[in-house]
Formats: sequence, C-alpha cells, structure tokens
Amino acid sequence: MESLFVVHVEQDGLRCDLRGHVLKAGVHDGITYPCDHLVVTYTLENQAAVPCYVCNRGHANARSTLGYVEQRPAGVVELSQKAFLPPPDCPPTYVPVLPRVSVLKPGERQTESVYFELPLKAHTPFDFCFSESEMAPLTGSQMEFRLGYLRADEAGGEDGVPMPAQVRENDTLPAALSRRQRFLSSGVQALPPGAVRPVAP
Repeated sequence: MESLFVVHVEQDGLRCDLRGHVLKAGVHDGITYPCDHLVVTYTLENQAAVPCYVCNRGHANARSTLGYVEQRPAGVVELSQKAFLPPPDCPPTYVPVLPRVSVLKPGERQTESVYFELPLKAHTPFDFCFSESEMAPLTGSQMEFRLGYLRADEAGGEDGVPMPAQVRENDTLPAALSRRQRFLSSGVQALPPGAVRPVAP
C-alpha cells in the first residue's frame, strides 16, 4: 500500500483526518480489483452543537464509495465527494440530478473510503452534458480531495433556497444549496506516477 498523504483538518466544528494511498490491483479483503485504485479514507467527527450534512452519497439512490474527478487549472486534478450544480446549457433530464447526503449528528464519527480507478478519468453527475470529444484527457501532476458539507444551522434562505426542516440519511437536498456548501480539503498533493494518461503529441 503506497501512502500518498496524511492530513488533519479542523473547520466549523468538524474534525477530519484524511489519508490517501494507492491500492494495487489484486484481491484485497476478498474483493478483486482489476486495476490500481487511488483511495482516500477520511474520518469525520462532529464537535459542533448541530447536525452536519455531508455530501458523500453521490447523486444516486445508494451509498456510494465512488467519487468525482474534474480537471482544474494549473495542472491540478480535483477528486471529490460534493454537490454539483448543472453546467450552463446542459440539456434537461427527466429526473432532476440532486445531491444526497449523510447526516452526522453532534458527537458522531464517520469513517469512509472513496475509490478512484487509475488512471483517472473525468467524471461528474453531469457527464451526459458533454460529448466524448469534449471530455479532454486529464493533465497535471497534482491533486486535491474536497469533501462538501453544510451545517444544519445554515438555514439561510437569503438566496431563496431554505434548508429543509428535517434531513435524514440519504435524503436529497435542493441542488441550489450546492452554492452554500463548504469544503474539507486535503490541500494540493502530488499525484502518484501514471495517475493520468499521457496526452498524445
């Protein structure tokens, strides 16, 4: 197991330990991995007096251990579990793409691992908005993992989008609340060799 980073973050009453490593192809804990994976494991502890809604359930009706991958400027690849807004000019879908959350109550802890197949490929809930030719290969030698969350006391509504009165595990939140989410970050870290495919000259 190749260790990539160990980071401790404290923010908004949340304590978060983040670890990144490479899981080599093969059998691990009875599961066969046909290729290498970059794995980010985080432990969250809510020390605040209010629940926290963590955007780590993806946009499907199931608990997800898969994260999202995006190209950022300056050669940084963003790995994330977070809520998204639709890109401009995205075709409408029959079913709204809404972020799902887990609920971390005061005093609770949660440990999760997120798996990213290597080499990395761009992936968001809105992949259908783009043709294959528009999905350029990822480039760069650095990465940042970001975990999105909202606190229950951010009822807000200043932007016309109130927080739901009650949020349960795996509930969806209004997509517009994505604008108010905050992030726990690993900071910029080095990508392991071979994490992105070389771009053909």
